Amino acid sequence: GRFPTYGTEEFNKQCKWTRVQDDSQSQQQPQCIYFVTPKPTEGISSWACYVAEAYIVSRLKGCKLLFQYDPGIDIQQVITPYNDHQLNNWTVPDGFKCDRQNNCTVAGVHFDTARELLPHYRFAYMMEKYAVHRKEYATIEGSLDGFHLETGIACSLGVLFKLASTASLFEPRLYTDLLPRVRNAHNLVIAIYIRTSFTDVKAKNSTAEEDKKKYLIIAQRPIDCALSVEKKYLSKFPELKSSVWMVVSDSQVVKQDVQERYNGKEVKTQNNLTDIRREVLSTGSRGTHSRPNISPSTADFAEAMIDWYMIGESDVAIVQSATFGFTAGLRTARPFYGAHSCKEQILVH
Repeated sequence: GRFPTYGTEEFNKQCKWTRVQDDSQSQQQPQCIYFVTPKPTEGISSWACYVAEAYIVSRLKGCKLLFQYDPGIDIQQVITPYNDHQLNNWTVPDGFKCDRQNNCTVAGVHFDTARELLPHYRFAYMMEKYAVHRKEYATIEGSLDGFHLETGIACSLGVLFKLASTASLFEPRLYTDLLPRVRNAHNLVIAIYIRTSFTDVKAKNSTAEEDKKKYLIIAQRPIDCALSVEKKYLSKFPELKSSVWMVVSDSQVVKQDVQERYNGKEVKTQNNLTDIRREVLSTGSRGTHSRPNISPSTADFAEAMIDWYMIGESDVAIVQSATFGFTAGLRTARPFYGAHSCKEQILVH
C-alpha cells in the first residue's frame, strides 16, 4: 500500500517518533539549530537526503531544523511547511546567519553527526559499501521511539515536504489531472525513471540537441522491466482496474516515444476478466539540472522537484542507477526494481 500522509492516524502510528507536543504545552525552546543548504555541484537528490537526515538528528538532539535551496530560489512556491509546530516550520528567517552565536550547525556535506548515526541513504541501493545493515545502526533505532531504518526518510520528508498550492504554476495539470490519476486507488501506478544524462549535457551546452537513437536505447531496459512488473502486479491484485505509468526523464524524446508506443494499449494478465488499459503520464518538465552552481531559476527547481515528487506517488518504481529516482522513492518508502536486473531491491539487510 501507499505510505500514509502526514497528519493521519496511520502516519502517527508508523512515524510516532516524529510527534511533538503542541506549542502551547511545550515549555522548552530548542537550544540548537541545524541548517541545510545543498552542495553546489549536486541537485535535489543530495539536498533532500541531507534535509531528511538532519531532521532525524535534530529530533534526536532536540534541535530546530531550517533549510533552503539556493538563496535565489523560492522553494515555498513548490513545497511548504505544515506550520503546526515550531519544530516543523523550517522557514529560514530573513537575515539569518548560521553561526556559533545562535548555536547553529551547517548540516550538509560535512554533517558528520548524521554519518555516524545514519546510513548514507542516497547511495544505499547503488553501492555495496553503503549497503544498510541493521546491526550497524542499532543506536538510532533504539534512541527514537518507533524509528525504523526502512521508513526514516519517508517519515522525515512526510513531515517536512508539503506540496504547495502554487506548484501548479509550474505544472498546470498537477492538481487537476496528474495527482488525481496517480492517487486513484483503482489504478496500478508504476513510476519509471529514465535518465539519459541530457541534463548534464544541457548544463554545459545550452544549445545541445538530444541524441534520439542513443536515448531510446537507454530507455528500453526500464520500459521492458515496467512491462514485466506491470504484469506481475496486475496478476497479483486483480481488483486493479487500470495501469498508469508515470514516466520521468530528462529527455523529451524519451517521454514522447514512450507515450506514442505504450499509451492506450491493452494489458494482458493471467486473470483479468475485463480489459485493462495502460495510460502513460509525464510532466511538462524540460529536464533542466537544478544544481546551484549553474544558477537555476525557481522554475528550474520547481520542475525538477515536481518530477522528483511524482516518482514517490506510485505503487512501485523502476529506477536506473541514478540517485534522483532512488531518493524520490524513499520519500514514500516505495518498492524499487532496478532497471537493469528488474529485481526488487532491498534497503535494509
